[in-house]
Amino acid sequence: MIRSCSASTGNIMELPPQLEQGRNMYMRFCQAVVGMHLVAGMVLLAGCTQESVSPCDELMGDYATKPKNQPRIRIEKSGENFLFTHRESGAQVSEPLTPLPTAEIVEMFEGKIVPPRCILTADGMKIMKLPAGSGVNPTEDPDRKLSQYPEPTPFLMGISAGVAAVLGLYPVPHQETLKDIDEEDEDDDGYIHSK
Repeated sequence: MIRSCSASTGNIMELPPQLEQGRNMYMRFCQAVVGMHLVAGMVLLAGCTQESVSPCDELMGDYATKPKNQPRIRIEKSGENFLFTHRESGAQVSEPLTPLPTAEIVEMFEGKIVPPRCILTADGMKIMKLPAGSGVNPTEDPDRKLSQYPEPTPFLMGISAGVAAVLGLYPVPHQETLKDIDEEDEDDDGYIHSK
């Protein structure tokens, strides 16, 4: 027999082994349930402390305006803010980019294609990744001007400041120094792809 304290009288009484065994199983069950809730709570808290992921994160990287050339622009993130970084007259410049609200993106492409997940905007500029085979991507047009769009790319930059233009953006490996935005674009066969 095992001694146990009676909750109703406060007297010590002996429990038969079967009841004590049942009580022990119940206690282990309660501890397991509490343990699972603690682990779940810790996982939730850990998830809250990580940086939030945005659909625009897929646009981050270095881009050239021709395949395999030196990067001219960089889309990066500082905290929760996106930046358009380029080199102008020898100095590296970063400008803020704003994600376009989803409702505006859907309205812009309604009835034409599956809309992009994100469009980043700044004064007179939009950067996006179009779905493959969209039918509206000029870099995928079989009759495209190859000097302007040598290869298809889903990444585009639309400019409407003074003149309207659409540039194909070609992802390239990250480089510390970007090519100056004002430099002439020539075939850059000597570009070394370093990581």
